[in-house]
Amino acid sequence: MKNSMHGVTLIEILLILVLVTVFFMTGINYQQQNAETARNDLTALQMQYILNAGLTYYVSNGSWATSLPALVAAGYLPNGGYTNPWGYPYTISTSGNLLSVNSYIKSTLSGVAAARAYYIAGKLPNGYTLDTTTGQPCTTTTTQCWVSAVVPVTLPSKL
Repeated sequence: MKNSMHGVTLIEILLILVLVTVFFMTGINYQQQNAETARNDLTALQMQYILNAGLTYYVSNGSWATSLPALVAAGYLPNGGYTNPWGYPYTISTSGNLLSVNSYIKSTLSGVAAARAYYIAGKLPNGYTLDTTTGQPCTTTTTQCWVSAVVPVTLPSKL
């Protein structure tokens, strides 16, 4: 009678550990990318919501609101903190017939802020980005950007 031992070798255990690690790391990377996309989409959605509230205020009052708290006080936005997912507050500004909603985007990694800002700006009407240090459009070396969306109102001429 032959005496044979059945078992798992150290190489087989290491191979299984490597495969489990690869699957685990792939899952973590996927979750991080989904979270980043969700933050970017939420920022674009919130900025669009503020633009809509500002336009509604303009149609009702014939002038622009001076700030986000003014929109809240007038009942065009619900109470709550208006900050982007990275914790920076949204701002609005007006100039003539233009309403602008702005959000600050920052990252310690070169180009990440620009990538976020361009992604968000692409989802907004008349969206654009500005490097906070140069005042030029964000680049791959930018670590601090403003992303803005602008809506003009053109009043009909009198007949």
